[in-house]
Amino acid sequence: MVGSLEFQNATVVDGTGRPPYAATVRIEDGTIDRIDETGVGADRVIDLDGAYLTPGFIDMHAHSELRLFDYPTAPEKLTQGVTLEVLGQDGVSVAPVPEALKEEWGKRVQTLLGTKDDWSWTSVGSFLDELDAATPAVNCAYYAPHGNLRSTVADFETRELDRSEIDTVCEELLTAIDEGAFAMSKGMIYPPSSYGRDDEFIELAQTLGTRNSFMVSHVWNETDYVVESIERYLDICENGGCQPHVSHLKVGGRANWGRRKRSSNCSMLPMSAV
Repeated sequence: MVGSLEFQNATVVDGTGRPPYAATVRIEDGTIDRIDETGVGADRVIDLDGAYLTPGFIDMHAHSELRLFDYPTAPEKLTQGVTLEVLGQDGVSVAPVPEALKEEWGKRVQTLLGTKDDWSWTSVGSFLDELDAATPAVNCAYYAPHGNLRSTVADFETRELDRSEIDTVCEELLTAIDEGAFAMSKGMIYPPSSYGRDDEFIELAQTLGTRNSFMVSHVWNETDYVVESIERYLDICENGGCQPHVSHLKVGGRANWGRRKRSSNCSMLPMSAV
């Protein structure tokens, strides 16, 4: 946006935890220029008459990796105020992807992420470059998906990884972070991420800890064993030394309502969830 825009008589909710407050917000050439009680004028002035004004919302769990190539204007997100999407969820996404597994990965993710005929990328970096070239209207962040990382050494085989393979997956994770991923996701009901064992995840948690990063997990069970699943995940992150984030924190089944995870882990680890 070129030029200036001023929102007058706004009720600002700025995301810092501060209570809403009355203010005028001025934007110059696409950047917030000032926030104060009185305006100074602009090329365009909008009187909000007390309506709320906020920064863009963050969709912390999005699956738009391929949709954004076809619909870069992202109308379903922007019309709701979402300006940043976090992709690469649940250990299942589009990068990294070995050349030999592109067709198989394309089939596996099409109902979740959509389709794209030409996957010209193999790495996280090359995928993010191609996504950026599509000029999506929303900002994008990316988790390195465990299933994709694992497939670089074991395809979709239902087996444990040996020591050298775990080391290779950890190296792939570091490469993904260096290329733009800011954490790692895993999906414990989605193959091949679901084939991982605790020792593998602890090593990956340790790797994430070296980069001050965190792990994101769709846990194993969300009904009768939901507490045990969350505790198992917390143990992995505690042993590995990285912060846990839980995707889809919910409880299925009336009999499980009100059950609680142990408080000891919560006091030692800062845990977040969506």
